Amino acid sequence: MARKKDTQDRPIKLAALRDLLLAAFDADTFRRVFLYTDNPKLRPVYQLLSTQHNLPTMVDQAIGYCDRQRALPDLLEEVKQANPYQYDRYKDRLFRTLPQPSSSPTPRPSPADQARAVQSEPKGAEAYVKWGLARAKEGDQVRAIADFSHAIVLDPQCAGAYHHRGLARYHQGDLDGALTDLNRAIKLDPKNVHAYNGRGNVRYGRGDLDAALADFNRAIKLDPKNVHAYSGRGLVRYFQGDLDAALADLNYAIELDLKYADAYSGRGNVRLDQGDLDGALTDFNRAIRLDPENAHAYNGRGNVRYGRSDLDAALADYNRAIKLNPWYVDAYNNRAIVRYFQGDLDAALADLNYAIELDPKCVDAYNGRATVHDDRGDRDAALADYSRAIELDPKYASAYYNRGLLHRKRGKRQQAAADLRKFLHLCTDAGERKLAEQLLRDLGGR
Repeated sequence: MARKKDTQDRPIKLAALRDLLLAAFDADTFRRVFLYTDNPKLRPVYQLLSTQHNLPTMVDQAIGYCDRQRALPDLLEEVKQANPYQYDRYKDRLFRTLPQPSSSPTPRPSPADQARAVQSEPKGAEAYVKWGLARAKEGDQVRAIADFSHAIVLDPQCAGAYHHRGLARYHQGDLDGALTDLNRAIKLDPKNVHAYNGRGNVRYGRGDLDAALADFNRAIKLDPKNVHAYSGRGLVRYFQGDLDAALADLNYAIELDLKYADAYSGRGNVRLDQGDLDGALTDFNRAIRLDPENAHAYNGRGNVRYGRSDLDAALADYNRAIKLNPWYVDAYNNRAIVRYFQGDLDAALADLNYAIELDPKCVDAYNGRATVHDDRGDRDAALADYSRAIELDPKYASAYYNRGLLHRKRGKRQQAAADLRKFLHLCTDAGERKLAEQLLRDLGGR
């Protein structure tokens, strides 16, 4: 089948192509594309795709093979014919804009390209692992995953390939795939400290704090001087509410490596929760100096500035965090709070809508959006969002308080009293309890 010139000549964005393939096919249909294709460049792909592999693994292998054989345009044209609906949905994201001709010197090839120039096709699993590492270092996670996947095809017992593919998938946000790979890496090599650290990060990202803590503990047992393990364990302990233990871990991580930005950022969060705004600001500033692209440090510094009522500076930090990480849910939530207090309800609502789109189980975003809806006069939408927050987290005290206030405005005294009682059952803050108790007395509920 002849390919159209625009598909053939325009550079393809691999991440968008991967998303298209995952949306367009299930595993069986994807294999059949290569079984029945008329394109000789694509037929060998069928032999790579085992029925034991899941769809993401098959997609990674197909992209890697087609990329090495310069057959990505052929693959894209095949997809276009097989599923035109999904192709049309993704077509505006698929192609890079070609740069204008320039008289500037030709840029030097990247380290990965230099490695490929040595041999057109690497031999053996370890060669593909090294190739994938070079891609990952450049930030090209899609091609890196494809290389690690091919290494696994060549050697299913290659622990390093599973380990590094797991890390690449983690950086892509594929936590399930990352966990599967890191489990396999640890099974093949039970003393791989870095795999335990990686799995700890994945489990932390999935909200499984106890399992993450166990992984970081194991990493520390294997390597008592591992800075990443202490920093990771400190972060887990912070979210478990054990601030003293978190601070001890992060202090030791910094003692081990005075230039480890993540440890300063983590310690900044602990100090912020302890009410030490000056110490927190010092830590976040230090993290940013060490790593100017650390989105978490900008978000943390934004929280300090918000705590000092410097809303413009806080907004600038949240903007920077989002620019560095456009999928950073907490930064969207925090920016929405600032915009709300600046009176920009439309912008606040837009941020909260997007936070919920990114994470449909984000309780803070539902609670915040309900408050915005209430201020805009849409009490039905506010009630729905407060109720959704409570459904997601029945121990989320603020949502009960806010929904109680909303019921009170709507004249529903019994519902208001019930929510305020639930809030008092959950809340330990003396000042907030005093306000709720007064409201409850006003309602005749106590």
